[in-house]
Amino acid sequence: MEKERNKTTKTIRNRVCLLALLAITVIGLSGCGKTKIDLKDYVTIEATGTDGHGTLSVTLDYNRLGTDLGAEEKMGELKDAENYSDVANYFGTGSALAMLRCVADKSQGLKNGDEVKITAKNVEGVEEGFDASLSNTEFTYKVENLDPIKEIDPFEGVTLSYEGELNSYAGYQVVVNGKEEYGNMIAYKASKPEQFVPGASVTVTYEYSEARLADAGYVIPENAPKSKDFAIEGVDTFISSFADIDEGVLETMKKKGVSLIKSEYFGSDGSYNDIQTKLEERKDIEYDWNGANGKLVSSVDYECGYFKGLDNGNEVALMFKFKVKDRKTSATMHAVVKFENVIKKASGDIYVNYESSSYNYAIGYLDTSVSDIENELVTNNEFEKAN
Repeated sequence: MEKERNKTTKTIRNRVCLLALLAITVIGLSGCGKTKIDLKDYVTIEATGTDGHGTLSVTLDYNRLGTDLGAEEKMGELKDAENYSDVANYFGTGSALAMLRCVADKSQGLKNGDEVKITAKNVEGVEEGFDASLSNTEFTYKVENLDPIKEIDPFEGVTLSYEGELNSYAGYQVVVNGKEEYGNMIAYKASKPEQFVPGASVTVTYEYSEARLADAGYVIPENAPKSKDFAIEGVDTFISSFADIDEGVLETMKKKGVSLIKSEYFGSDGSYNDIQTKLEERKDIEYDWNGANGKLVSSVDYECGYFKGLDNGNEVALMFKFKVKDRKTSATMHAVVKFENVIKKASGDIYVNYESSSYNYAIGYLDTSVSDIENELVTNNEFEKAN
């Protein structure tokens, strides 16, 4: 009896062991059936930019991953997919593969040596949906090979140029030209000088986007100057005194003045009427309807010059004297020829506009009295008499 009981116990023990072995085998076979995926092999990481301002991009190769998961028949148009949005369009937001993403815990402002943690999202959904086992779903990436960043002086290579015309209402405008390499990434601004003359000071300031400059590989150090003064040079300017007119130009101005007086009062297209009117006033003469029939009976001689500076220009006045004779009287007349906006060119040459059709060159005063003309010029209109 005891022998029979031992035999039964042994049989039950053997059956239990056999069942346990079968269970282990089934479990092992079940694990072997899963597709094993090292997710790191399907991830491309690229760090670009400059050291301290780098950017990281993480790309998952859905096409190859889907194929290796045995889901090629489900891939369809996914073969050309390049990003998560494309994947979502083909599979729908509920697709396990479409929801698989790899993200970095930091993707901007990176420097060489930084360690970035890459984490896969929705791993469980892929493992269940495709009967797979994914490894390396979280790993660390070390940032390397970012371009070195260069400190720059924001005023290095900066020059001034000028737009507009000296004689225009707006006058010159200062244009600040930055260094070719990075000047278009810095916004410069120039102050307006009190006088637009060579040597006048212009203060230049600047603004910039730190991120944009850094992306190009440059940084402006914190201790860099915020402004810099530049001297205006190489521009035309209005003369500031009578002494600025060189002897050769003054001789030409005198000749032009003589020519203008002769043509204005005695030329074929001229008229003696202004002289006649002034003589009637000064000598209490009344001319009849035949007029004065006046003539020039002397040379036209230069007497002296006057100068007046304006906010945006100048006036130069030359006084001349000449004798006239008509049917009623004779007299010594004095006439002032005015030249407006005499310019000193950037080359150093003096430029005078002799177009008589404009106010730049015209007879301003006519009288028999020098003192009355000077009173009008100097006292009333603030001209300075030249020495």
